[in-house]
Amino acid sequence: MTRIGQCNACGRCCLGIKLESSEPITDTESLEWFAARGVRIIDGGHTICIDNLPCPHLTAENLCDLQRAGKPQSCRGFPFAPRDILQGCGYGFEEDGQAEGLRQWPEVGHE
Repeated sequence: MTRIGQCNACGRCCLGIKLESSEPITDTESLEWFAARGVRIIDGGHTICIDNLPCPHLTAENLCDLQRAGKPQSCRGFPFAPRDILQGCGYGFEEDGQAEGLRQWPEVGHE
């Protein structure tokens, strides 16, 4: 699968944090703890989403102030898969010549 397109500087990917967990978070106590703090657990417990926590390096123009110094690889490589694409993103993915791009996500969150 190949990422296609280009960044259109919408800044949406920098407005929250999405962490992958190798072990699913499924126990009730942990799920309740996260939920009480506004943290969503998706993908069967494998993804932790913290919305409305903007990157401190996101400028008012939706640009990264680390661009010149060297944007982190995790940011440069995002989105990594079709499920990472946010509404308004300029990227898509192509597999075997078939574009699977520009998924439409809900206005809130990174689910």
